[in-house]
Amino acid sequence: MHYIAIFTIQCNNSIVHAIEVAYGSVSDNNEEETIEKLFYKALVGGGMAANAAFIVYIGIVFQTLFFLIAYINRMLKVGFLLVISPLITVTYSIDKMGDGKAQALESWLKEFVYTILIQPFHCIIYYSFISIAFALVSQGNSDYSYNEIAAGIMAILCIKFVNDGEKVVRKIFGFQDDNSKTAMAAGAVAAIAVAKNTTKVATGVKRGVTKVGAFGGNVKQHFLQDAPKLQGLLGGDKGIGKAIGKLASGIEKHDTKKAERKERRREKFNNSKIGAKINGAKTLGRKFKNSTPGRLANMARRQALSTAAAMATFAATYATGDTDALSAIGYGSGMAKGTDTLFDSSSQRNENEAISNQVESEKLEHEKTQTQLGHAKGALDSAEKSLNNAQPAIDKYKAAETFGNKAQKLEQEASENRKQMQGLKKGSKKYSGLEKDAHQKEVAAKKLRQREEQMRRQAEALDKDGSVTEKIESGKSAKDIEKDYKNDIDAKKKEITDLENELKNFYSKDKATVRYEARKNSVGKQDIKGKTKEIEKLIQEILAKRRLGEDSSDGELSEQDMIDSRELSNFLRDSIEKDSILHSGMSANQLMGMIGVEHVNGESAEMTDLINKLQLSVIDQQINFRCQGADKAADNDEALGRRTEKFDSNVKTAFLNEVSHLNYLDNKK
Repeated sequence: MHYIAIFTIQCNNSIVHAIEVAYGSVSDNNEEETIEKLFYKALVGGGMAANAAFIVYIGIVFQTLFFLIAYINRMLKVGFLLVISPLITVTYSIDKMGDGKAQALESWLKEFVYTILIQPFHCIIYYSFISIAFALVSQGNSDYSYNEIAAGIMAILCIKFVNDGEKVVRKIFGFQDDNSKTAMAAGAVAAIAVAKNTTKVATGVKRGVTKVGAFGGNVKQHFLQDAPKLQGLLGGDKGIGKAIGKLASGIEKHDTKKAERKERRREKFNNSKIGAKINGAKTLGRKFKNSTPGRLANMARRQALSTAAAMATFAATYATGDTDALSAIGYGSGMAKGTDTLFDSSSQRNENEAISNQVESEKLEHEKTQTQLGHAKGALDSAEKSLNNAQPAIDKYKAAETFGNKAQKLEQEASENRKQMQGLKKGSKKYSGLEKDAHQKEVAAKKLRQREEQMRRQAEALDKDGSVTEKIESGKSAKDIEKDYKNDIDAKKKEITDLENELKNFYSKDKATVRYEARKNSVGKQDIKGKTKEIEKLIQEILAKRRLGEDSSDGELSEQDMIDSRELSNFLRDSIEKDSILHSGMSANQLMGMIGVEHVNGESAEMTDLINKLQLSVIDQQINFRCQGADKAADNDEALGRRTEKFDSNVKTAFLNEVSHLNYLDNKK
């Protein structure tokens, strides 16, 4: 049996090699270059020639896949037949004794020989008709001539006949293959099944998006459950939360200088001739997109995509040879409708995505204002407490200053008396009167100075944190210090009033419209990078103070410290981006808690101020990603060929409706 198998395989290989040599001797074409030219003609060509090239190219691609599947099955089938060949030998004698015929051996030989020897016929058919198809679609430059149309039709028919030719050969030579595992039809079945269900594509996509949305709803819960683990990993002395120190100021200066140099280069480029031309081209491009020709171009682009999908489906099904032309056209039409439905559903999802991002941005703006109000109220409480704590010391210093001023006045008057005594006769009545008056004033001034010193000692004792005494020693009067405290309190009260006024009717239509328009195309990659860097510096300072102590203003910053702080800020940025994609609605406090830099009781005012700044920066970054998401949704919709004005109008209307509901809820509160 193994001699028969070896002989059959060797014969097959020899025939295939002979066909290859024969084809190479009569053809100078490079198949890869030919297919590449065919692709480019389908891509950039026009008219019937380009359409025919496109269909032929898709047909070649799918036929290649079909042959791949068929020949993998052929390999498995041949291997199986070789494995069972010893059984055929064993059963030969028994089978021969029964009726004088060896049916098992006959069936095995026919199956094995036919499976092996079908390959040369595949080669002959493929070389003959595919080369003709290549030649037909490659010749000529006219887009609409009758010859071009005829050549395109012939090329498509040649592609289709590859499978038809296989059927003819099987019928003539009696090559039967009941299970069709070695035929092209084995691979073609999958494509036909897909083509018949093309109109369900959009429905499947919608269902998938719905499942993704349901999945996203659970992300927040799992995200927050893992937050303590992340905090333990990222925080503390052994985690990423290490110190920041002296190099921080140097890094900040370096980054500032780098940003300034970059800004100067950008400004110089914009002022140059090339920059002006590029900016002008961008402006013209934006104007064209919003013009009637631009909108028509977008619609044509979308129609072209649907047409291409229809042609690809027609080519994939018709090239198999198992589908007639009308059925293949029907499948192509179904794919076109499915593609349009997919585009429509994608456009609707883009609108929903833009609306969601705009509404979430509005809520974050409201949250930011409320957060600022909370910080302002906290700062006011802190300022009032500071004044209350400092007031006893201030009062004592004010009393001391009063005694001091009185003493100074008496000392000046006594000094004036002494000067007048210099021109008088010693012992005279006037001299004696001036001397007595000067002595009394000096004694009174001395007592006042003692009281002044006593008041200052009491003030120092009452000044627990030494802030008032430090200001007094710098030359400020107690009255001015008290005035500064009160001015700071008044400023904070004004800030609170302004923020409260801002929150009143925050969701009104006029205010919301202004913010909506301001957010459009307002955020780029550089804005997100810049905010990430700002957050990184705040995290560095917070971690440094927590590791080195809140009273420490600087410290040594190692290379590992830099890496750790950068990882924290990047992790926070990625978390914000994930939150914006999944619309899980995580708050700034939850995001800060994930990296272990949230508020902790008993921290100093300076530390609280740093954490407050970080909280606002996180909200700003959240808004940045929401704005970017809305802009991307608009760009994606534009790429589908829809009218941009309609998209903007729909998004704006839905946004204002949602804001109106938020306004109702806010007023109800």
